[in-house]
Amino acid sequence: MRSTVVTLNGRDLVLGENDELPDLTGAETEGKLELASGSCAFIVL
Repeated sequence: MRSTVVTLNGRDLVLGENDELPDLTGAETEGKLELASGSCAFIVL
């Protein structure tokens, strides 16, 4: 819960050259989704 790095689909979210935002494309998942306690998720059904 005290990580200094935020990840999306297993990749670190960091600014690119000239402070460009990283790709924020989600990943399609099937089946059961489990989240660690204290985590945050944005889920589209």
